[in-house]
Amino acid sequence: MKGWLVGITSLLLSSLAIAGPATVSEVVYKQQGESYNRYRLPWVIQNDNPASAKRINDFIFSRFAQQLPGADPQATLNRIGQQGIEQTASLDFELVNNKNNILTINIIAEGCGAYCETYSNYTSFDLTTGANIDLDDIISPPTVTQLNQQIKSDIRHQITAFIEAQNNLPLEQKVKDEGEVVDYQQFYADCWAMTMDDVSFVNKFFLDNGQLVFNNERCSNHASRALDDLGEFTSKIPVSELTGKFTPFGQNLIIDRAKTSVSPPAKLSGRTLYGTLGSKTPIVLSVSCSHNYIHGAYFYAQYGAPIELNGKCQSDSNQSYTMTTASGDIAAEQIELRLKDGIYQGTWSSNGKTLPLVIDLP
Repeated sequence: MKGWLVGITSLLLSSLAIAGPATVSEVVYKQQGESYNRYRLPWVIQNDNPASAKRINDFIFSRFAQQLPGADPQATLNRIGQQGIEQTASLDFELVNNKNNILTINIIAEGCGAYCETYSNYTSFDLTTGANIDLDDIISPPTVTQLNQQIKSDIRHQITAFIEAQNNLPLEQKVKDEGEVVDYQQFYADCWAMTMDDVSFVNKFFLDNGQLVFNNERCSNHASRALDDLGEFTSKIPVSELTGKFTPFGQNLIIDRAKTSVSPPAKLSGRTLYGTLGSKTPIVLSVSCSHNYIHGAYFYAQYGAPIELNGKCQSDSNQSYTMTTASGDIAAEQIELRLKDGIYQGTWSSNGKTLPLVIDLP
């Protein structure tokens, strides 16, 4: 089905907000005959820092549209929209924060497998480099551990307060399922137990108006979602409570508000990074670590299509990586990288051919 060209192209897109150092516009695709936007993504413009805006836009498109935006993001989204994005029924976004050199955007994705669910994906960006901000970029490791315990305690408090409130309701106001009063003590028992285990509750994090905000998934599965009045858990910690616990990058970005230039910590995971394959072929690398495995893709900048990569994650003290593409059970391409002299250096190899590969940091 032919898609409509919505709005105008590239940097002339309609402005939604100029509330800080970045202008956030929109790129929209809708199918003919539909009254709603099927895919709507932000487009960031920084006239005084186009390299930062490019990194942000490439991050968003590569992860959610599974394609680099290229020179004409509207044409790219139209083409992707006509084909459909795998397991993604719709995309939308909201602007959360755009001040003090920090941009936070929530990409709202409707993912479909056996059934469809809507997910929020909050990401904060440093508007100096365009790098996305992870918690370990800005907070010292011991403090991350402390925050995890604090979030666990807050989730237990939210569950306890809700159960007490439900227990104090008159019988006619209690939530019922097929005529029986819902036992919320049992309903949230598994969530409560998880907060006592060695589980991280600080993975989903963003910055908003002087606060660190942590989101954690709801307790219910799809079938029992209608009974889950708590839904997702949100915990907020004011920046003022973390004085002296920031990394140099976090201190400069959040407390000093980027008065000087401090680069984000060197790492592959979670970043959108630019590099050169061979002597002159520009590529983009976008991979993330989860449960000791690395997954993502690299893109030839000229074409913008993803080439899937998989590998194992390394510790921060051992930043060497081996990632492969797959063709059946055979590794078709292999990328080896090691952090050296402030950049990732290594090789790309396939079918007996080896080329040098350099990946720059923000």
